Amino acid sequence: MVLPSPESDVVNAPSEHGDNRSVQTLDPRNSPKTTRDVLQIKPRGSVASTGGTYDLQPVNSNSSYPGEPPRFDPGYWTPTVLSSINWLPMSKSMSYDNMNQISPVPLLPSPNYNHATSTGLDNISQIHRVESLGTPPTMSSNTESTGRRSTWSGEYYVDGDAGRLPRIKRQKIIARRPSELRSPEFGWRLVWAPPMTSESPVGPHFAEFEYEAMHSAFLILCVNCAPVTAPFVSGDFPSLEAFDYLIHLFFKHVHQSLPFVHRPTFNPDHEGRWILLLSMASISCWFLEDEFAVEFAESLLEFLRRVTLFCDSSNGWQRTFTNCRHAQIVLLLLLSASASKHESVKMWSDRCVGELCYLVNSSICRSYPKGQYERAGMPPSAEWLVWSEDEQTRRTAFLVWQIGFLRFMQNADGRPPVTLDSIASIRLPCTDAMFEAQDAETWQELEARSSRATFLEALQNLYIDKKLLPEIGDFSHILLIYGVVQRTREVQDHVQQPLSRFEPSAEKQRSSEMNIQPVWAPSVPIYMKWRNSACDCLDILHWQANAAIGMAAGLEPAKVMHLHFARILMLVPLDHLLGLARMINIPFASSADTGKSSPEETEMKRAVQRWAISDQYKARLAAIHAGVTFWHVRRYSTNAHYEPFAVLGATLTLWALSTFSPRLHTMDQSPRLAETQETDACEIILIDRPTDDELVQQFVRDGLKMRVHMTGVDDLWAPAAPYRVLREGKKLLARLGAWSGETERAITLLDGLMMARFREV
Repeated sequence: MVLPSPESDVVNAPSEHGDNRSVQTLDPRNSPKTTRDVLQIKPRGSVASTGGTYDLQPVNSNSSYPGEPPRFDPGYWTPTVLSSINWLPMSKSMSYDNMNQISPVPLLPSPNYNHATSTGLDNISQIHRVESLGTPPTMSSNTESTGRRSTWSGEYYVDGDAGRLPRIKRQKIIARRPSELRSPEFGWRLVWAPPMTSESPVGPHFAEFEYEAMHSAFLILCVNCAPVTAPFVSGDFPSLEAFDYLIHLFFKHVHQSLPFVHRPTFNPDHEGRWILLLSMASISCWFLEDEFAVEFAESLLEFLRRVTLFCDSSNGWQRTFTNCRHAQIVLLLLLSASASKHESVKMWSDRCVGELCYLVNSSICRSYPKGQYERAGMPPSAEWLVWSEDEQTRRTAFLVWQIGFLRFMQNADGRPPVTLDSIASIRLPCTDAMFEAQDAETWQELEARSSRATFLEALQNLYIDKKLLPEIGDFSHILLIYGVVQRTREVQDHVQQPLSRFEPSAEKQRSSEMNIQPVWAPSVPIYMKWRNSACDCLDILHWQANAAIGMAAGLEPAKVMHLHFARILMLVPLDHLLGLARMINIPFASSADTGKSSPEETEMKRAVQRWAISDQYKARLAAIHAGVTFWHVRRYSTNAHYEPFAVLGATLTLWALSTFSPRLHTMDQSPRLAETQETDACEIILIDRPTDDELVQQFVRDGLKMRVHMTGVDDLWAPAAPYRVLREGKKLLARLGAWSGETERAITLLDGLMMARFREV
């Protein structure tokens, strides 16, 4: 299938800013040594709407491409999954008149349809020349001639205007402009000064002796280090005030998603604290908006890498910090490396994963944090200090598990580095109010009524009792969300093993007669029960989150993002979608370059198409949460480390559903639709906006009968929709400027899909 492009297939097309942007490839090893050449990094293969028309040329079904894969056997599909429904007319209030010229066609042959001109995934028949879709007319913001104020000038209705301002406005996230990138080999320099701001830094500060220790390490490892390693091009070192500002940025931007540092008791008495502060400063650099912020972030990351390597070496400094502190440092180093644009830096991040796995599995999880009985008889101040160390250890172990699981899902390789069994017996983290208590007396009052349930007990209560334990905080809710997802994944891996179908008996059997073909998990009843139960668990957590949204006057907390993302991880074959996108981006080897699909690529297309058709109800449920993921990131983004992966997963979900879902002819099915349609059924859904549960369930059951609209895409079932979904995903990823490395890799995958031509499976 030719992914329709309302723009064109020209790579060097005019951008939205009016300039001609082309693909630029940067080899960091070839950067100049002497001058600061500002390199404008452009998105690969970026195209923008021209507002004109486009041609979708039909591809001859008898194409003579060499090695064309065979058509997919219709008997492979369940006959009942393709509902005979019709297209509904477009709403008169929308300016989509030209879409009436398009006759959507099924993506593969089926006995349920009369295919006079059937097509496959790569062939489109009888596509008309279509005007580019316009956007609905917007209301003028000018005031009326009567002299009244703007209709949105009042915060309350009592102001007397026609309406009031919305409680929560769309958050403006501006992507950091392309900054100077220098070679890691020749361009490392720590030249940066904090901006002049009236905002007073909050959080811990570097002590004078900690700053001196860090400066001494810099001189040893980065200046006077030849010939062991390449020295930095400059011996300049940021001031103490600069590092304090970076720590302030950590607690402003990072602490919400990585809440493992107990600020009230985080003082210079902790051994090795300066290395942890350095790692906190390193990850905060990615949130700077300075012109040379990326260069400074890459250089500080390299300094941190050398510090951690020297601490681990036999002739390095003797490590005096605990395993918990060590795990925190490596965890921040891992996330900083994932934000880097240089593949050479990202490659050794795998070493960080292995080190974290060892620290958590062999040390932290085995030494269960001290319980209340071990703190009996202590004065409140001493008891508070002991508890804070235990709480930070618990939170660090849970974060290592959560981030390791997300990396496992993103890479679709191997197994999660930390299993559920490793953390099952650890007590859940405390509430946010208890963790942020500023003194021992306040903490003691909150600790008396805190929950002491373990992670396994909370999961069992959620699955079996269908209720959420009281007195647990948002961080614990997020952990339970991923616990449900990983448990579902474990069941999926179990049922997909060929040996799982073997029924032991006393009779001798032949292994050669055993069916060793891979199992499609949704066809196994026990997996379906576990997955449906997991959906119920997430609904319970979502109801609680909706109550929190109401209490916050509509502001969505971060756990709402995790709830939407969890449905995508659990209901969508992301491993196949990511594998397909990566395979298409292999230079000179994908179907986009060779004109034919490899067996692996064909198999991935079949798996995705089977999901979109045979598992269509859960696919549409996942699409609902994918659309609302766009809504959340557009308005409530915190630029957290998981957001690029969440946006990428949501984009691929909507793209796959739009590309591989069956499309039905309008004229053939209209009488039957008129007989079966309910009188009170809604005909349209805005998939990237929150909606009521009744409409969600209607879309899950009868989504193909509805018009599905999305910002910047219009109708999700239109032939041009897959391309536009990818375009909207790229726009949203470009706004997440803090994790430039992750976002650029995700944009590269989407670029490959936008340029690819899908051949019939």
